Amino acid sequence: MKKSEQNEAEAERAAGVVSKSAKPSAHSHESEASKKLGARTRNIGIQVTQPKEACNDVCCPFHGSIKLRGRTFVGKVIKEPFHKTATIEFARQFYLTKYERYEKRRTRLKVHIPPCLNVKKGHDIKIIETRPISKTKNFVVVEILK
Repeated sequence: MKKSEQNEAEAERAAGVVSKSAKPSAHSHESEASKKLGARTRNIGIQVTQPKEACNDVCCPFHGSIKLRGRTFVGKVIKEPFHKTATIEFARQFYLTKYERYEKRRTRLKVHIPPCLNVKKGHDIKIIETRPISKTKNFVVVEILK
């Protein structure tokens, strides 16, 4: 090989380009469904629809490394998603012992939205608790229910 060809081959290897003669490994850990999606998706432990798009967000439960734990809620997006954050709201009933009745209250939470989920204002979504992502975000979106 000439020096120019060697330099080109080294540049391709440094850029992450696979040569034409390289064969894929026989012991690939990706499933057929993952290959169709273009990225490896993780089993998050509950039955939800997997996103069709791939992302490289660290806080994505499907493509990142964040672990899910704790409480699960279903709510409606009330504020337009901005910088991977949205505000959701859901109603709950609070019992008043003095009057022996329930009153309606609402809970608003800030949630993290992975880029692989296309969440818009007005969507009904399912969220699950996770470690604190920021000062006010402790939940991440796992499914759009519409």
